[in-house]
This record gives sequence, C-alpha cells and structure tokens, in this order.
Amino acid sequence: MKNNKLLFAAAVLIALALYNALVFILAGEKTNVFWFAYGFTTAAFLTQLPIFLIVFKPKPEKEIIYSTPFTSISLFYLTVQLIAGVAIMLSGINLRISLALQIVILALFLIIITLTFIARNAIKNTAQNTADSTIFIKSTEQYIISLNSIAGSSDVKEKLLVLAEKIRFSDPVSHPLLADEERRISERVGMLAEQLSSGNGGEASGLFDEIGILIAERNRKCKMVK
Repeated sequence: MKNNKLLFAAAVLIALALYNALVFILAGEKTNVFWFAYGFTTAAFLTQLPIFLIVFKPKPEKEIIYSTPFTSISLFYLTVQLIAGVAIMLSGINLRISLALQIVILALFLIIITLTFIARNAIKNTAQNTADSTIFIKSTEQYIISLNSIAGSSDVKEKLLVLAEKIRFSDPVSHPLLADEERRISERVGMLAEQLSSGNGGEASGLFDEIGILIAERNRKCKMVK
C-alpha cells in the first residue's frame, strides 16, 4: 500500500512536470488569463494527492469500494479542468469569463465530492447498523452448531441441527422490543450447553422444546414490530 502511494505521487508529479514543460514551451504571450488558467490547472493536479492518499489509506478490503467514487470524481475534475485550462489559454477569452468558468468547475467538484462523502458515510452507517442488528441470530446459530462437539448421542446432534436451522431461518434483524425474547433464548441456550457439557444430553429434551417455542415467539413478535 505504501508503494502504491509513492507510485501515484510520483505519477502525479511527473504529469504535472510534463504539463508545465508543454505549457511554457508552447504558450505565447503569458497574460493574466494564462496565469489564472495555469493556476487552476496546477491546483487540480495537486488536489489528486490528498484525495488518493485517503483512498490508499489502509482499510478493510470490504471498505475499498467506498473510496472508488472519490477516485473517479477527482480524475474527472482534473480532466475537465485540464481541457478547460488549455482551451482558455489558446482562445484568448475574456478574463472574467475564464475565471467564472474555472470557478464553476472547481465549485462543482467540491460540491460533488462533499455530497459523495456524505453518501459514503450514510451507506457505511447503514451497513454497520445492519451488521449489528443481525449479530444475535448469527452468533446464536454458530454457538448451537459448536455444541455438536459435546452432544454425545446422535439423537442430541440431530436435535441441535434442527434447532440451528430454526435459528438460521428466523428473521435475522433484531429490534429493541425483542430484547426480552432474545435474552430468554440466550439463557436457555446457555442452560442447554451446561446440560450437554455435564453429559446430560438425554435430559435436555425440554430445553430444546422451550428454545423452539421462544424462537417462534420471537419471529411472531418480529413481524409485529416491522
């Protein structure tokens, strides 16, 4: 990742150096219009550095997609400003018009990048909230599956498999109003684990039934709160 940052920074600086060389070799009279166009375009080149430093910042793989729009928007802004800057230098356009055009390009870039940042945060928060609200079902299912190692008889293993399937096909999203049902399910699952670890799997039949009833009650209540 560090090498990517260095390579990109080098690419931006090389492109900027090439731009400067071509501009100062090919440009004729350097008027105020020229210098303002040159300044806006140089700023567009330099803007790429902080944007891409953020993009290449170490992050979980699943979050890389959130940075992709910033890359596209930043490069699109540079392309538009580069074309506009060169056109302004060559056209001899009025200073006020050239300034207004480049200010509009910059303003649009800042607005779009800001809105994209807001949208990215909203999407990340929604994804995080969804992950948080489904953790009870996922963790409970995995815990019940893990009890197979201490189940003992094949009959108990079969009951654990059925119970795990009931959990898996339950409504995955939790809700504050389901807290009591989920607490009771967790308590009964804990009691079941204690019975199995003590080698009393044959006496845990009532707990399997009770957990199944609590899961059904949770599902029924879950439909009501949606």
